[in-house]
Amino acid sequence: AVRSNGRALEFASEELRCDWDIALHAVRQWEDTAWEFLGEELRRDREFVLEAVRNNGCALEIASENLRRDRDLMLEAVRINGLVLQCLPEDLRRDRNIVLEAVRSNGSALQFAPEEFRRDRDIA
Repeated sequence: AVRSNGRALEFASEELRCDWDIALHAVRQWEDTAWEFLGEELRRDREFVLEAVRNNGCALEIASENLRRDRDLMLEAVRINGLVLQCLPEDLRRDRNIVLEAVRSNGSALQFAPEEFRRDRDIA
């Protein structure tokens, strides 16, 4: 059911909500309403979160709070999809290297950068 409708994840057992393949189908379908039903285990799984971001940049929102504060993971995420800069915590959006990588990945990420970086010749 999840393969045809990601929202069906809501009705799956907890065990299936933590199943990598089934949950990734929900993410791939851009079913952001299904993301709230992902198992906690996957929200804490670094590799799952990166794979989800590869399929849908907005999927960064599924990551646990600890992963969202992981600078190395967020650096990797903006390299995959620079637009995820908009989903990062404020302190990481003020990290010059993260902003630089985000803009290299996608120039449109500049719109989510703090003003100080918009004036930076190396970034803009």
